[in-house]
Amino acid sequence: MQASWSPNTASRPYRAWLPYFGGSAAIVVAAAVIELAMGRVSWCTCGYIKLWHGIVASSENSQHLSDWYTFSHIIHGVGFYAVLWTVARRLPPGARFLVAVALEAAWEVLENTPMVINRYRSVTISLDYYGITARRRRLRA
Repeated sequence: MQASWSPNTASRPYRAWLPYFGGSAAIVVAAAVIELAMGRVSWCTCGYIKLWHGIVASSENSQHLSDWYTFSHIIHGVGFYAVLWTVARRLPPGARFLVAVALEAAWEVLENTPMVINRYRSVTISLDYYGITARRRRLRA
């Protein structure tokens, strides 16, 4: 089910990938909507947005556009694609890309559930970590 050749795709090979990139954008938006529905905030409540936040042990970690954990999400996506490349060779590369993005988005949603956040708090030194949901509720009170 690979994209068939046509004069349009031969002169513009990126067009064959447009549906896959559109699909991946839709998956990312869906994950963001799910996290917002779970009570996450879309931007840092500190009042400003940074392109990069490099301090892991801070209350602003994972609340800006990128941080050290961004690389772990990229590595997960590459790993998921590599596994799919091995076990699902019949899928077109774009479809494998979409499945890898969906798996990583599901991972992100799962790791921000109260169950996982509470587990993280119970086994690490981050005993005051309640996730963004709890902090937002404390700020409203």
